[in-house]
Amino acid sequence: MRSDIEYEMPPIPTWFLGRAAVVDHLRRRAFARPHRSLATSANGCPAVATCSLAPDGSFVPHGIHVLEIRDGLIARIVVFLDGELFPSFGLPTSLQRWRFLEAIV
Repeated sequence: MRSDIEYEMPPIPTWFLGRAAVVDHLRRRAFARPHRSLATSANGCPAVATCSLAPDGSFVPHGIHVLEIRDGLIARIVVFLDGELFPSFGLPTSLQRWRFLEAIV
């Protein structure tokens, strides 16, 4: 991450500026619950689709994190917290726990 990274979640007015603020947010909120990630892309940029753990043990769509890269580092992250976007990206709408673990082993 760049030291001047920007992190936003439209239309939520939450916005962070700087590596320390973004890392703090990620530690307290994003990494506080079990998630799984799938690589994708959006508008020519790398992106990460995140799935959160459901009560039945599956992982359900949570959001799309679009990464803007400058000089080889992440300069901006725009998060769209809308799991209904997954089909538009050709992504599955549910990841069964055992299938995901089997796929990464």
